[in-house]
Amino acid sequence: MESRAAISTNAGQRAGIAERLWNASRTEFSLRGYHGARVQGIARRAGCNVALLYRHWSSKKALYLDVPRTGWPSMSGEVVSIMEERGGAPSVVGAYLDANLRDPVGAQIMIREFLDGGPFLSQLTQDEPALMEPMKRAAEVLAASLGDAGPVASAHRVEVTRRRGRLQVHVADAATLTKQQRSRAAVRITGALRELDPFATGIDVGFDGADA
Repeated sequence: MESRAAISTNAGQRAGIAERLWNASRTEFSLRGYHGARVQGIARRAGCNVALLYRHWSSKKALYLDVPRTGWPSMSGEVVSIMEERGGAPSVVGAYLDANLRDPVGAQIMIREFLDGGPFLSQLTQDEPALMEPMKRAAEVLAASLGDAGPVASAHRVEVTRRRGRLQVHVADAATLTKQQRSRAAVRITGALRELDPFATGIDVGFDGADA
């Protein structure tokens, strides 16, 4: 079955049914969430039958997984780009709002996903760790913007994972940080990532090589 990326690649050949189904699914998922949406409703909104939907996606779940797979990196990546352009942590809230306003349907889908505990997003990020790259970039931008945090600004290895709704941030090469510097960095990173993933059940920030 074809992913959204494949459909986009072949848009010139199949811009009709596939694109109508994709747009209809986004509308249905934004209005009803994963559990409330029905493939019959998606097909009806797209003006075709269910059999055509299953020619492109193997199931409702496969179709839904393509939504955060496509929308999450795009939205969070845009937020980070705005952060980089405007200068780190102070721009996070504005960047988050700007990105969501550009795609209100996608934003509504992600909000519903977060409110449900992010089960599909967690599955995707575990299966495809590269999807967390925007989060990693955000943490790196924040680390670089902590002018008074000393060596944090040179910490070039930051890992971010998502497990059962919790974000886990790991800053490497942090042995020279003081307790105060670690605390200051953790607060800034936690606050900014909370804007990127507002419904995370928790955010843990760890520093490699740092004393307790």
